[in-house]
Amino acid sequence: MTTVERSAQHEATLMNAERSVLLLVDYQQRLLPAIHEGERVVAEAARLADAAHELGVPVLGTEQNPAGLGPNTEALRRRCSSTLAKMHFDACEDGLLQLLQTAAPGRSDIVVAGCEAHVCL
Repeated sequence: MTTVERSAQHEATLMNAERSVLLLVDYQQRLLPAIHEGERVVAEAARLADAAHELGVPVLGTEQNPAGLGPNTEALRRRCSSTLAKMHFDACEDGLLQLLQTAAPGRSDIVVAGCEAHVCL
């Protein structure tokens, strides 16, 4: 592999704001008391969302059963252009892929941050 090929391959693996979207997963008010250092977690997520906005990266959110668990904390909800209410842990069953295609068309890289995000998507 030539140096040019290695450089191109390396460039393709780097994050790019034009290809990215930030997905904030289930930062819900009623769940945060059970999260270690919940206030700090929200503050860091807000900082991440603010950085995404500065870079032109769309910020979306999800909420698990918001009627039962309440909405996402307001500090994060207002930073999201859209928030998907979901009833399944598999957010795709509730329209996540459609939301991504509509709210962030052409973006293929998803940065995921959240509370129990490994379960909630």
